[in-house]
Amino acid sequence: MDKPDFTGARVMVCGLMRSGMAAARLLLSGGADICVADVKPYEQMDPLQRAFVDEVKGLGAELYLGGNPDDIINRFNYIVISPGIPIDTPFIEKARDMGIPVIGELELGSMVCDAPIIAFTGTNGKTSASTIAGDIMKIHAPGSETLGNIGAAFCEKAAKIPRDAWVTLEVSSFQLESVRAFRPHIAAVLNIKE
Repeated sequence: MDKPDFTGARVMVCGLMRSGMAAARLLLSGGADICVADVKPYEQMDPLQRAFVDEVKGLGAELYLGGNPDDIINRFNYIVISPGIPIDTPFIEKARDMGIPVIGELELGSMVCDAPIIAFTGTNGKTSASTIAGDIMKIHAPGSETLGNIGAAFCEKAAKIPRDAWVTLEVSSFQLESVRAFRPHIAAVLNIKE
């Protein structure tokens, strides 16, 4: 996959938990013009979220807090959503109808990562399998990382992982709902329950 050039791209990052914060920082470092959005107003955010909002505001990010961004989505080239945002939320469907790509933090990380990716998903066993595989890869290829639902968010380290290392990801079904071109080199679907 060709690496995207986010320089000057208008990107809205929706959801300011761990993955949203990592995605916003990655985009800012790549020169994107971002807007961070969350349904929570600033006053209801925890101290970590408020510190992050203050940080990105100081870096020139636009803020849209306290509601769904239905009325401004037409201003963006991409929308990056956190796994906690349902894929059928009306503003997401509206963006897709307008032809605006809606991706998740997992997709964004894979767009900038040079290292090959191993991904584990399923109802049970993801953490154990990811941990074991990640530990093996760290021995086999120094600089390898275990990320995703365990460890740091993928976007936090995606652009810095050496090409000759490996990324092991634990991914949830919610993260996979928002992928478009995410293609790990190795993937495993573990136990699945209804």
